[in-house]
Amino acid sequence: MKKKIVLSLALAVMLMGCGSQGKSLDTSESSSGATGDVYVISEDTTHEATTPNAETAPDEIEGDYDVVLPGGAPMIDAEGLDSFDQVIDTKLESGMGYAKLKFGDTDVLLVSSSCFDLDGKNAAIDSSFFIIGEDGKVTGLGGLDSSGTGYPVVMKGDCIYFATPNSVAKYTVKDGLLSLVLLARTEFDSEDNATNYVNDGTEEKEVPDYSVIDGLVSEMQNADVVEFTVK
Repeated sequence: MKKKIVLSLALAVMLMGCGSQGKSLDTSESSSGATGDVYVISEDTTHEATTPNAETAPDEIEGDYDVVLPGGAPMIDAEGLDSFDQVIDTKLESGMGYAKLKFGDTDVLLVSSSCFDLDGKNAAIDSSFFIIGEDGKVTGLGGLDSSGTGYPVVMKGDCIYFATPNSVAKYTVKDGLLSLVLLARTEFDSEDNATNYVNDGTEEKEVPDYSVIDGLVSEMQNADVVEFTVK
């Protein structure tokens, strides 16, 4: 069932191996950029966000928030491998997806835990990122995770987007790192009053309105769905 929901903000970041998938984390101390195995944990997609103020809230978008795919960004040990094809052939299980993309001059392999059909394309809501390091070996950069099929992985220019009902984040791959470009999120208090935050990759600060998230939503709506190949 389609639900209209306000796309506000709240991505959480966690180091791989520090707990299990599916837990909500406090984003007030979230990392400003990925320097290792960084994962975004999606929110409970059965939760329906509340519009704090119908006159000031951003435009509503439609998404299917009842569909939750299994898993999250897959944790893959690529140590010792020296090509993307080796990762695909030896590490991916049946039903997982992969896509080979370019971020600037950097070749990047995305691996998803599973895929779903979106207008005839194999789309995904999570991705683990791999590059070929300076030593010629496959290097894992970490992974990112959206909260449901209402937020497929999309790309525009050299940036890739992930979202939850309370957050939107834009990342890129540069200088051998998976790095945060811009993240916007909203927290709601017990009376559904919203507080907006923006993280530009160096610091997080409170902002007075929805202008940043409006911009990110517009970018996502005009971005291209990343098409995966299913193994």
